[in-house]
Amino acid sequence: MVLGELFTLPEDQNRKIWRYMDFTKFVAMLAKNELFFCRNDLLGDHFEGALPPTYNTLFEQHMRSVVQYNRNPTTDRDKAKVAAEADAAIYHIRQNYEQNRRGVFISCWHMNEFESAAMWSQYTSSNNAVAIRSTYNRLADCLSSAPPIKGFTVPFGGEMMTMEPLKPLIGVVKYITYAPPATFPQDNLLYPFLHKRKSFEHEHELRAIIWTNLPTIIGHPSVTPPLPELPAGLGVKIDDLSKLVEDVIIAPEADSWYKELVEKILEKYELDKKIPIHVSSLNELF
Repeated sequence: MVLGELFTLPEDQNRKIWRYMDFTKFVAMLAKNELFFCRNDLLGDHFEGALPPTYNTLFEQHMRSVVQYNRNPTTDRDKAKVAAEADAAIYHIRQNYEQNRRGVFISCWHMNEFESAAMWSQYTSSNNAVAIRSTYNRLADCLSSAPPIKGFTVPFGGEMMTMEPLKPLIGVVKYITYAPPATFPQDNLLYPFLHKRKSFEHEHELRAIIWTNLPTIIGHPSVTPPLPELPAGLGVKIDDLSKLVEDVIIAPEADSWYKELVEKILEKYELDKKIPIHVSSLNELF
């Protein structure tokens, strides 16, 4: 599978996209001049990047066949050894996949022409929150022109290895059933990160993904648990946030003084003349 088949774009590349966030995350974005990508396993859904049961079953059958073919055991003792060897190989490969799930970083956006009451409720923890509105094209332009992402180090083989994150890729999330016989192709490690369960279909998600090709550290003879800690997220520098953010929307239940605070924050970062602020339309009938 080629990446273009996996990372599909919105039909309308000027489609409106939204990020709903608490005030602290908004200020962090302005202060750091960057877009935050959360580590996959910290997004809140522990099935992010999960593989369907059928995929795991087929994978296990394949691995046992490969080990059996390579060893060609004839005695019961040899067969037991081969079975144990296959068990170990399956365990280590699965553990390495779980580790690599932690090496994927994601920026999630909601595709919608209109403001969403559900998204306010789901992605903000305070009445004093904001949504930033953009478009697919704005996001794509900003990420394509962004400087290289700062790497991080992980221990490997008794040394520290620097991981250089790849440039972000953007695609529309597809919503599927994971029940048998559903499975994934085996030729693209990013496939699970652009698919989610049907119960999340209301999110209409567009996501930008950063992949770091972590070393195979689990099962390596020089590496022992616990696993090394990875950063909770990565930041992508945006040279001018007004190129990304079309406007800022104040949460519908925000306090009366909150809009002025957001205005002052934008002024502090010299964005008040570039990024307009609007009050939520959810308090209006039409």
